[in-house]
Amino acid sequence: MRRSLFIILASVLTVAGARPSAARAQSAGATQDSSSDDLINADRPGIADGSRTLEARQAQLEIGVQHERHVDADGRSRLLFAPTLLRYGITGRLEARVESNTLTHEHVSAADGSTGSTTGASPVLLGGKVLLYDSHGDQRRSLGALVRVAPPSGSSDFKTSHTTGDVRIAGDWDFAPRLSLNPNVGAAHYEGSDGRTYDAALGALTLTYSPSDRVLPFVDAGYQSRDDSDGTWSLIVDAGMGWIIGRDVQLDVSAGSGAHGSSPPKPFVAVGISVRAR
Repeated sequence: MRRSLFIILASVLTVAGARPSAARAQSAGATQDSSSDDLINADRPGIADGSRTLEARQAQLEIGVQHERHVDADGRSRLLFAPTLLRYGITGRLEARVESNTLTHEHVSAADGSTGSTTGASPVLLGGKVLLYDSHGDQRRSLGALVRVAPPSGSSDFKTSHTTGDVRIAGDWDFAPRLSLNPNVGAAHYEGSDGRTYDAALGALTLTYSPSDRVLPFVDAGYQSRDDSDGTWSLIVDAGMGWIIGRDVQLDVSAGSGAHGSSPPKPFVAVGISVRAR
């Protein structure tokens, strides 16, 4: 199944590449200079990140609140955290990124009936995105690369002891007037729950239908070849919607669940906002 999924994702990337926010910029007959092409383009709330970058000297804050439930042989847990991404355009094709789940609260109910809670800071990831190709125009296609590095950081149970990170190729393809695809493929070096590091292949795919330039319903899925140092492959599926207010603000809501693996949430819900400063 892993091999089949990555063959599909790689094929989509070869043909082209979308992001929930990519299709909104292109209505039927719109050109790259039209007003609809200057709407905020957020990486929230889908699993896959977009390929397109901010313009030079633009800043964008994407923040949300996410609640997750996890169930395994040891018991149940609930997580509440605030995923936050700060983006800054260095040039028209390069942006810097700082990302974290910031303050995280976890409540655990063990199988033996005991309970406990932990609050701490999540690790911080430093990275960037570079736009490799952009066709503009109708049926717009673009390709970008993202790199993230997380030095040892965080606190309490969420602290990491090793440098981790990932690299991904992201594509966007507005293949129909109201439909877009956004595939990601990549590789990661993460730290597991036992403190050991492990390597994993990554994949994600988002399908967005845009009834208008400002309403963005989507469905997507995220794949990881290993979800822990001794784990198995994992798959998350979710759906959601974004609403663009004005040109520089997007509101969003999403919900999903793990379809395979022990680490994905079952389920999760999230709400968020993205704001661009020009």
